[in-house]
Amino acid sequence: MTSKHVKMVLTGEGSDELFGGYLYFRDSPDKQSFQKELRRIFGHLHNVNCQRADRMTMAHGLEARVPFLCPEVIDDIMLIDPAHKFISNDRPAEKHILREAFQGTMPDEVLWRTKAMQCEGIGMTWVAELQNRC
Repeated sequence: MTSKHVKMVLTGEGSDELFGGYLYFRDSPDKQSFQKELRRIFGHLHNVNCQRADRMTMAHGLEARVPFLCPEVIDDIMLIDPAHKFISNDRPAEKHILREAFQGTMPDEVLWRTKAMQCEGIGMTWVAELQNRC
């Protein structure tokens, strides 16, 4: 449906890997381990996530732009002290620092909602379905 109205879309590819957006980051023992894991998964971003986004957009005649993967943006974000990205009692939401940057520009119920897994974001609960089958 999107390609009927526009030819280019912005995606958030790379934001989870740069800002600590995955739920398992809540288990990071300290900010050094957190930063090490961010760098590790960022190094593998091209293996799955970017290829999936590229294939999905091309399959529907769309061009995807990835602002978080701009080299200057990456360089700046990697310089941020991991303590500001680390999930803690003071900053319980994933990508808290990124969400704060948009405070006041979008509704709080959107900005601060719990992150949904990719399959849940489209109305499917594949993880729950697989767990039930197991």
